[in-house]
Amino acid sequence: WGAEFPNTDRYGGYFNETGRDFCAKRTVVLLKPGVHRYVIGDHVKEHDLRGAGVYTFFRDFDVHASSGFRAPEDANGIRLQNIFCVFLNGQGGIDHVLNEKGTRTGSDSQGRPNYIC
Repeated sequence: WGAEFPNTDRYGGYFNETGRDFCAKRTVVLLKPGVHRYVIGDHVKEHDLRGAGVYTFFRDFDVHASSGFRAPEDANGIRLQNIFCVFLNGQGGIDHVLNEKGTRTGSDSQGRPNYIC
């Protein structure tokens, strides 16, 4: 999101391996730097997001995303409520829910959301 003051309720996005967001590196696949499913631009000062989830299903490759959501760290007007990441099936996972916060989502937490309230 690059605009000020948007309000978003109930967002769902997913990572899958059919996109071109990743690059193969031996048998492990890493998402290209800066690839997240929900991104709030660094210049945004006001944003409200409630009830949002990012899901993974990497069937063929061991893909790892650094986080499902990305937002500026120092903006007091950015409110993210009940955001989560879920590993559905396959390989890989998401290391963090938001930026560097939240626990890893992978096969050990299959079907269970890892969230930040």
